[in-house]
Amino acid sequence: MTTTTLLTIDEYAALPEQYDEHGAQLRDELIEGELILSPRASWTHAEIVERVGEALKPLERWGCRVIKQGALPIFDEKNSVLGPDVMVVPAAEWYSQLANRAYNPIRPYFAVEVISPGNRMVKLVRKTEMMLGLGAMQVWWIYGEQRRVDVHTIDGVQSFTNELRVPHPNVDLVLELAPIFDFSKVVVPAHEPAS
Repeated sequence: MTTTTLLTIDEYAALPEQYDEHGAQLRDELIEGELILSPRASWTHAEIVERVGEALKPLERWGCRVIKQGALPIFDEKNSVLGPDVMVVPAAEWYSQLANRAYNPIRPYFAVEVISPGNRMVKLVRKTEMMLGLGAMQVWWIYGEQRRVDVHTIDGVQSFTNELRVPHPNVDLVLELAPIFDFSKVVVPAHEPAS
């Protein structure tokens, strides 16, 4: 029988960075006191995160902050530090937390998880429930290979393959999904040779 040592947020914050056997930094989260380590994202995963983040940037004109993986995570009251791949939060609340170096619960408008083979579904389900419990209107699960987004709400799950209406009380933004999944039209900028 394995015993799991539960951590507080302060103990979690004091931990050194974690690395895999190849020296790559591991992504970590704290879910109800349990440290969850994940391998670094694949190129495809990271590219989808980048594209979603960029597609949501217009929300920043409406008092939101779009946060991509690697930024500060969401804290809650249950010794959890949740780091979704992308999240959209009220900008004023976000910057207040940063200025005060506070670890208070923050209510995301919505969060995004890009699903990878390494995801532990039981933990992902629990993390989704926690984000909805913190007040997120939606949690998106993006399946790159299936070119599908499952939108989780407190009322259930709905799948989308073409477009998706972004949840925000003051903005009507529709996200086209094809550009997020279509890697055949990647344009690499030309660079001038050094003279």
